[in-house]
Amino acid sequence: MSNDDALIVCKRSSSLLPAAMLAAYERHQGAIGTDAEADKLILQYGRPFTGIKRPKGYRDRAQKKCFLNAVNLTTAKRGTYCEGFAAGVGSSFIFHHAWITLDGEHAIDVTLSDAEDHFYFGIAFPSPQFNEVLRQRIQNTELRPFISDPIDDLLRRVLHDMTLQGTLPVATTVSEQNDPKTS
Repeated sequence: MSNDDALIVCKRSSSLLPAAMLAAYERHQGAIGTDAEADKLILQYGRPFTGIKRPKGYRDRAQKKCFLNAVNLTTAKRGTYCEGFAAGVGSSFIFHHAWITLDGEHAIDVTLSDAEDHFYFGIAFPSPQFNEVLRQRIQNTELRPFISDPIDDLLRRVLHDMTLQGTLPVATTVSEQNDPKTS
């Protein structure tokens, strides 16, 4: 089963706010993707993205190939690679997913036809870090997700370096992110 197919059911409503969605992710760590450590890294270093209608020039690409689709656009210098979770508005599914962003706020998804009807939460990999991780992730001409089992020292170092450079927030838990005392 691919990570695109690694779906879980969580209790949600169409009025779910991003903070509540993050809490749902935290409750289901290890069940969203294939590895609890991968889920934890996404939760610690990720941020929300708003799904938008595809801009002109970004067409539908192969379904269930989100990681490859996002890598292809990024290597063509058409966006920044992002990986994390997605959930349809009003849906009960959370899934490991990849997309691109042009501005660090909006998710451009060429795999799903209705990105504006999804919540996104994940990590954006700027070009130098993307290139470094990509070289290690291509195995036997098959691309696997950046954040997947096993989490290796390369990914840990890249995330640490991105934090030091201010590209990523300092790692916190979802509970701390939602706590008004820490805001």
